[in-house]
Amino acid sequence: MKITCEVIQDLLPLFVDNILSGDSCHLVEEHLETCDACQKVWKELRKEQHYIEDPDSKNEIEREAKAAFRGVRRSILIKRVLAVCLSIVCVLATVRAGYYFYAEKQTYIPFEESGLVMEGDRLYASKTYYGRLTAIISPDQKVQFWRMMETAEIKKRYPSRQENMLIVDYGEQLEQGQGTQGSENRMSGIERVYYLPKAYANFQFDYDNPELGAQQTLELESKSVLLWDRAENGNQKTNAEIEAENLVGEGFIPPKGSRRDKNGNIVDQMGNTFNEKGEWQVPEGGSVDAKGRILDRNGNIMGGGAVVGASG
Repeated sequence: MKITCEVIQDLLPLFVDNILSGDSCHLVEEHLETCDACQKVWKELRKEQHYIEDPDSKNEIEREAKAAFRGVRRSILIKRVLAVCLSIVCVLATVRAGYYFYAEKQTYIPFEESGLVMEGDRLYASKTYYGRLTAIISPDQKVQFWRMMETAEIKKRYPSRQENMLIVDYGEQLEQGQGTQGSENRMSGIERVYYLPKAYANFQFDYDNPELGAQQTLELESKSVLLWDRAENGNQKTNAEIEAENLVGEGFIPPKGSRRDKNGNIVDQMGNTFNEKGEWQVPEGGSVDAKGRILDRNGNIMGGGAVVGASG
């Protein structure tokens, strides 16, 4: 009996799903070998059931998959590059910030902690000032403003310790036109000396505009701490006068660079105090120990007792 195409096509879904019996499957297979129409229907059913893929469709899917993979790979690569760049930027920013806070960021030191002491015409530092102390001068070269600032690097490399260093002698400058230490010839006409407040620690004068510079000077003077005024210290004898004087009594001649303080005693460059006979005097802030030795404000032995002139 001949099986029609309609019967075979009705059986094809079962054949595709492999549900038919062995004889029925054999019958359908024989028909498909000779019938192009049924074979076409069978291929369509297999395609729908994913038993076979159309070559063109398969190629398209592969192309889409490859394109998607390339897109994912490119996205991952971009993210990796961005992550590396961001890491480099973060490292550089961290290094730069660390360098700024260590070597560039300056911390203002108030006058009370600066260790600066004004004795007569002389400015002394009782603490380490290296790398910390700077000054600016008014445009008319008559007013000087000191300031002390330090970075973490300076603080580490040059830790603060007790000293007794002469910074500048304004009386010496007036006589000779030059300073004794840390000064310049142009400072010989200084009339007033101040210490800048924190708000003006980084202030700079406008030297190209004298009128504005004068206003800035007045403003700074009103805000700063006055350290020295030549008008108030003008009644002291000059260093040259003291050095040239052969004082009465024992004929004592003061060391070079000495001065008279407000009590009439002689003070050398290191702050040691003598009377007119050349005898050691207890300096301001000093004391006498149990052995009769004279100590300066820092506890250094100046003279008297068993060890005269020794340093502690």
